Formats: sequence, structure tokens, C-alpha cells
Amino acid sequence: MAANGDNDLLEAARSGDHHALERLLARNRERVYRFGLKICGHPEDAEDVQQDTLLTMARTIRGFRGNASLSTWLYTIARSFCVKKRRRSKFAPRYQQSVEQDATAEILNLQHPGASPDDALLAGELRTRLEVAIRALQPHHREVLILRDVDGRSTTEVAAVVGISIAAVKSRLHRVRESIAQTLNVASTRHEGERRHAIADPRPGRLPAAEAH
Repeated sequence: MAANGDNDLLEAARSGDHHALERLLARNRERVYRFGLKICGHPEDAEDVQQDTLLTMARTIRGFRGNASLSTWLYTIARSFCVKKRRRSKFAPRYQQSVEQDATAEILNLQHPGASPDDALLAGELRTRLEVAIRALQPHHREVLILRDVDGRSTTEVAAVVGISIAAVKSRLHRVRESIAQTLNVASTRHEGERRHAIADPRPGRLPAAEAH
């Protein structure tokens, strides 16, 4: 999460430079929000996590000793607020439905303009299923997958943020990746079967000519 130049701002902020602190907060504001959105699943919860995380950062910056990287520290703070949000979020009962709708809307904006209709349909279905599959994961599995495979954090940093061993991170990632791959393979196989059936006889409710009596 930290970018080049954050270290200088961090040192200045720890020394009481309010301007440096404001710049440091601004540089990490959007990243904290995106992380909260991925974990919590709703913009309003993500905004709360962003506000709470940056406020905590501002209040405790002088006590930060650099035992971990700035990004690890911020992710750890944000994750703790995400965990609290998961327990009491008013959006939790509608979670699966809202995720599926959001994923579908995103697909419509990301299809490659040069893709064939079949390719676009398959890509859209797979992307939708991927988004829904990730959101349907248990929270402790989803956060590991997002930190490692989506945000590109190292295994060591993921372990520090989540508070588990490196071996446990690797084990969770292995199980989650297998589950996601299986979901996508099933979707791809089903789509191919439907496409072949449509090519054999595009008229709904009719058998291919060779099988008709």
C-alpha cells in the first residue's frame, strides 16, 4: 500500500508535522477504501472502514515504530474494522444478491470490443461467477485471497495482516484457489454444452434435424 516517498512523510508525521500527516492520509485514502470495499462488500461499510482506519492512523502515527511496513500496519487496522462491520452490517442479509447485480453491471463495462458474441458471453459468465464465488467465500478465506491474489501482497505480509502463520496462509490459498478453479471450470463446461446445443438446432424446444422423427 505504501508508495515511494511514504517513508519520508511517515518520519515527518511521526515528528509532529501535520502537513506531512495530511499528505500521508491523502496518499492512502483511496487504497484503504478499495480494500474495505473488497472485504466488506458494500460502499457504505467501506466508507466507514476508510474513515475509522485513517482516523486511527492519525491518532497513533507517533507510536508506529516500523516493526512492519506501513502497508501491513494499515491493512491490519482496516481488517480489524472490517471484521467488526461483518458482525453488525445492515447489508449482510442482502449480500449475495447485491454482489451478483454489481458483478453483472461490471461485466457489461469490461467486455473486450473485439470479442465475438460467444467469447463475450463466456467471459461475462465466468467473470460474474468469479465475483460471486469470491464474495460467497468464508470471510477468513476471502480476505486471504484478496490480499494475496488481488492486491498482490506477499505471503509474509498476508500472514502479518491476518494474524496467522505463513503455512496457514498457504493452506487457505490452496483450498480457495482450487474451489474457485472448480467453479470456473463448471461454468465453462456448461456454457460450451449450451453453445453446441444451440448450434445443432437454434430453434428453442426443437431437436437437431438428424434426431427428429
